[in-house]
Amino acid sequence: MSFPILIAYIGLYVGTYYLSPTGPGSEHRDGDSGRIPPLAIVLTLLGPEIIQKTFAVTTAMSKTESPCFGFGWLAYSLSLLSSVTSSSGDVMPKPECDVQVLDMKTGNRRSNKEFAVARLLRGLETRSVPPSIDDKFDQDSEVVVEILQPTGISSASTSLRNLLQSGSLMTAILQFCLAGAFWFYYGDLSPLLLLSISILLIEATASLPVWTAQKNASFTHRSRNSAYALMRDTDSPPSRIYIIQPSSTASTNDASMTTHHATSTNASNPCVSPIILIAGAFLSQALLYTQLSDNAAIAMLIIMFCGTISNLAIVAMPRVPQVDGVKLGSVGVMKGEGSVVEVLKDVEARFEGYGDVLLKQCFPEMIEKWEGGTEKQRMGEMD
Repeated sequence: MSFPILIAYIGLYVGTYYLSPTGPGSEHRDGDSGRIPPLAIVLTLLGPEIIQKTFAVTTAMSKTESPCFGFGWLAYSLSLLSSVTSSSGDVMPKPECDVQVLDMKTGNRRSNKEFAVARLLRGLETRSVPPSIDDKFDQDSEVVVEILQPTGISSASTSLRNLLQSGSLMTAILQFCLAGAFWFYYGDLSPLLLLSISILLIEATASLPVWTAQKNASFTHRSRNSAYALMRDTDSPPSRIYIIQPSSTASTNDASMTTHHATSTNASNPCVSPIILIAGAFLSQALLYTQLSDNAAIAMLIIMFCGTISNLAIVAMPRVPQVDGVKLGSVGVMKGEGSVVEVLKDVEARFEGYGDVLLKQCFPEMIEKWEGGTEKQRMGEMD
């Protein structure tokens, strides 16, 4: 983390010399209006929320991706410093939707307040639900209950294939190609120099310990030994319920993860000094934009526009549902044309205790119907 910051400050020193009135880059400003460079500075202050969400997605779900250089980086670095120095120290954005988390062992139900949990539910909803045994569609069922379990396959592999498929890497290569082409045609090194400094600062930001601390504060570490259900938090009964079973290695890793969580959570204080340096570097870089030629400023706007589009794609595109860096696999889907009670009885038959908990916590108005059907079933067995 400190090495990229050191190289970035060396780059700032070189950039300051290059763009100074007596530097090599000053000849490219002859005859320019000087109206375009201030626009680049303004755009470094717009859209920091996009970068915040991109960090929240990439740090929790991928080791091969990180936010791209685009609009809003100066504002985001300052807001990150404010978040870390505040009492809460929460750098994650607010959840995108209201989610209810139900402990399948104790029956405790609570509202979710974490971005990662809402994003997990969103990923589960947007992907195609596996067909049931009778191959009926979701529209034919009043409620759909899916059981998932960690597969043991990492969703954050750093293999060469995944690196080549990384949208962040492809965007960075495109941005460097644009900066290199500008240098080739105009002989102006400033866009390539400023882009390199920005990439170094982004990598330093992505390496901050605060991201590990926020990731380890996930609700999954407090429910590693029991199953939990996710559903939309609405006034009406849920139509889709996703039950995530614990990993088979949860009990062996629980103690180590608890220790790691305690260590990582206290790691936010050492972040203050690096973030001050990162925010100062982005501010110094923004001041250098005032010394760019009009053509170089246009090149920087195009480069930042490409990065912003990539950040938007990272935030918007659906991802493989995963917990603690491990992909989730479906082990059962209960749905059909029958009533809610029949679906819950199917859940209870295949996963003992789950149907009863869902009935009491999510469909209490169906208890009498459930008990009546159970009594008739017992009488039939006696006959």
